[in-house]
Amino acid sequence: MMQSSRSRRCRTRRIAVPSLAVAVAMGLTACGSGGSTVKTDDDGVRHVSVVVGAYPVLESSVPWIVGTAKGTFAEHGVEVDEIIGSAGGSSDIRNALAAEVPLASVGTLAAAEAAQSGIEVTAVAAPSRNLAGTYLVASQKSGLKTLDDVRGSDGLRWGYTNPKSVTESLAYLAMDEFGLAEGEQVEMVSSGGSGEAVTLLSSGDLDLAFIPATLYVGSEQRFGAMLGTASEIVPDYSWELLVTTPAILDENRDVIKDLLQGYAAAVEYIEQDPAEAGKLWAEAAEIDPDVAVEVLEVAVAAGAFGTGGLDDNGWLAVEDSLDRAGVKQTTTATLFAADFMQDVGFELPARLR
Repeated sequence: MMQSSRSRRCRTRRIAVPSLAVAVAMGLTACGSGGSTVKTDDDGVRHVSVVVGAYPVLESSVPWIVGTAKGTFAEHGVEVDEIIGSAGGSSDIRNALAAEVPLASVGTLAAAEAAQSGIEVTAVAAPSRNLAGTYLVASQKSGLKTLDDVRGSDGLRWGYTNPKSVTESLAYLAMDEFGLAEGEQVEMVSSGGSGEAVTLLSSGDLDLAFIPATLYVGSEQRFGAMLGTASEIVPDYSWELLVTTPAILDENRDVIKDLLQGYAAAVEYIEQDPAEAGKLWAEAAEIDPDVAVEVLEVAVAAGAFGTGGLDDNGWLAVEDSLDRAGVKQTTTATLFAADFMQDVGFELPARLR
């Protein structure tokens, strides 16, 4: 296991940026106002910020938290000084463009939609295998108790956070699994965020929604039944991409390689010591340590964490969600930095090279 004696914390913040259409109109494509904000200190250490969607409540936040706290990025000569949280969906792409970061964790659907819209975005890694740390939760008013109750239901109000978000694509994949169609059977409702979805479930204004397990465990009395984990419904799903822009990749190829190596070392730490990693997550997210450890142990057992290679089965689920969202498959064929990914040893299905 890679571990540094340098234990540290980084700053976190949220930023507000224009809509995706406005971003295109403003010319926020390859490198915004002039390249990524990588700064090198007198010791040769590169200092960066990163954008992470749904930070810090989703388990995809944990490698960044562990990597900064345990120094796995620093061991490769990079310090992550700031993690910029984002609300999910297209906002993650906009935040990455506005902040000019060398790397951003975003939903696959949002990245593909941005590419189709003319945004110059390129994926360098696909680090997640499933969403074991996300639960499909029903409200008390819905009367839903099991996944079988969802099948064949009518008039369901199904919540998701934002357009082109992971929760929207998950909802569509789950609807396919349950044989449901949007319309009379399902009304899709955008809540605006995971916390807002919790509020709407608690009040009964939503019947069901996918929410982070960290917002459910310990607060079960606010809801009806936990129907199942996302990974039980969609076992293989490459829902997350680490992205940059072609210009930033050309300018900072070594920095991005080193970030990915530090990320892989953080994943190794999580898998070897989920209890300690869970405590670090709890501190960063200000959640109950027992809850964080429980959720993380489930995610590790389900094989939720990868390091960057793209799983073929996981991509098949992505293609289904892209079809539902109207994103052209030709877009995804050019979305990945295939040469870079092969150079760092990441697998990529032949049809995406």
